[in-house]
Amino acid sequence: MFTEDRHKSEYGESPHVISMVPGVTTFAGEFSMYCQGYSLCATNDRSLSVEVSTRSDSTVRIFNSYSNDRKKFGLAGIKYRKEDRWANYVKGMVLEMQRHMGIPGLNITLSGNLLCCDGRVLSAAIGVGVGMALYRLLGLEPDVSVVASCCFNSCFRFCSELYNRHFILTMLHAKEGSFLLFDMHDGLFRHVDSPFRNADFSIALANGNIPPLAMREELYFKHNLVKSAMESLANLHASVSLRRFPVEDLLDRQLPVDEETRTICCYVFEESNTALLLERLFAQKDFIQIGKALSKLGKGLRDKIELTCPELDWLSKRSIETPGCYGSSIVYNGAGGYVAMVMEDASFDAYLSKLDDYERIFGFKAWAFRYAPGGGASTISV
Repeated sequence: MFTEDRHKSEYGESPHVISMVPGVTTFAGEFSMYCQGYSLCATNDRSLSVEVSTRSDSTVRIFNSYSNDRKKFGLAGIKYRKEDRWANYVKGMVLEMQRHMGIPGLNITLSGNLLCCDGRVLSAAIGVGVGMALYRLLGLEPDVSVVASCCFNSCFRFCSELYNRHFILTMLHAKEGSFLLFDMHDGLFRHVDSPFRNADFSIALANGNIPPLAMREELYFKHNLVKSAMESLANLHASVSLRRFPVEDLLDRQLPVDEETRTICCYVFEESNTALLLERLFAQKDFIQIGKALSKLGKGLRDKIELTCPELDWLSKRSIETPGCYGSSIVYNGAGGYVAMVMEDASFDAYLSKLDDYERIFGFKAWAFRYAPGGGASTISV
């Protein structure tokens, strides 16, 4: 069923506006926010559709077509309610947008495979989608700076989600063929052209088709673990920002921290530095070194952060066994993860041939595709 059909079936009318929001994959710097470092992101193959039409009363009704769940709230006195779960992302965004424009009663339908993602990605996507749709619904050109600000306030203040400003900005500012390098210290970003266009090398992504909930709690736990470790480190040198922290003191074991904290913090700084390194390697089109940098990240995630699972480990090992593959790492998309590989185009089919064994071992199919960064969120009037 097309998205417009879902909306019409639910509310008896077609949507007036549809906004489409892409998902986001962090290729390097999953934990860089905790050291005010760098993160390399781009949009992925997941998407969220937000279909909106107006109502004659002052209520907002929401239909989640993924979970077949329904929520409603009034435009006056909007409050966070734990039991509303995903609907709080809509409530928070409507509350923030009310400061900038008059908002009528709304019928909203949420669709797309982005709905199975974790809180940080999903809250950003719903906020961006609702904000963009409201502008278009009122006949205005979307102001992405206002949408970004309202979305961040909704996610961070209203919904108490972990930091996700770089997800919001990636969804709004992504360009086809470009990655975005974020400086977490000041919130600025710059576009980095993909070196894989018109080249004999590709970044390929392998999707293990892991159930959406399989890694969500683990990823949330690891973020809190890393955050706690970095806060412990910051307390040792309160006068020095983590961005300028003397990493050599960690490596030389000169600081009074336990081994787990030292290992975690070293990886976070390494991850941030790798995101910055990849910008330079992309400009040089040094595909071999790009592969090595990814492999170093993947090894750190597995051995230092211990964030992996048997399915992704299997896909990663098969990539290293494939001639013409120069490195791989696990990268996260909000609903589990991919294995990102740098390989010669001629090697891609050889890797695909290995995936039949995956289904025999794990009981469900995996697939892989050549990746190219996509564009950002968009809206249409129906």
